[in-house]
Amino acid sequence: MEQMGKNELYKKFMEHKKWLDSLGEEGENLFLDEIDLRQVSIENEVYEQGYIAACIFNNREMKDFSFYLSKLYSSSFKNCKLENVDFTKGELSYTNFSDSILCNVNFHKCDCTEGDFHNSKLFNVKLTDVFFDAVDLRNVIMQDVDISYSSFMNVLVKGISLKNVVGFEKMTNLTIDVGEAGKSVILQGAEAIQWLNNVRD
Repeated sequence: MEQMGKNELYKKFMEHKKWLDSLGEEGENLFLDEIDLRQVSIENEVYEQGYIAACIFNNREMKDFSFYLSKLYSSSFKNCKLENVDFTKGELSYTNFSDSILCNVNFHKCDCTEGDFHNSKLFNVKLTDVFFDAVDLRNVIMQDVDISYSSFMNVLVKGISLKNVVGFEKMTNLTIDVGEAGKSVILQGAEAIQWLNNVRD
């Protein structure tokens, strides 16, 4: 994991903004790989359409960020507070959101394959048309969440809490694992919907 100097990082963001504003004619697309961003100033920068893989944002409070169309493979937002953050159409495979609080966050059309959300709290979060494959949602609290048209494949849901969560009946695929760690209990379709309805407040 690398540390990146303030000046070098600032230059990368400036080149990325130029790249976006010129539709790729000038500047350079943002490329950050295995960078530790926990101790640097990252507010007021532009991340849209960037490549930000295996980077660490842990333990941060992040408000009014846009990662629209960004590639965030294997990045970590563990123990973060995210408010008004847009991940629309982002690539979030293997991304870690565990132990975090997410408020007014948009994951519309994201790929969250093998993502980790366990022990997180999701309030007013948009999970529409999201691909969840082998995602960890154990002990997650969801309130005022829309999961319409999403796909849940082998998603871990033991201990999940749901309040005013809508869209189960509109999901394209639904396979959940309600068992303990190492002891899978797989439910599909209507049976899975019934189990989720039983844990809704």
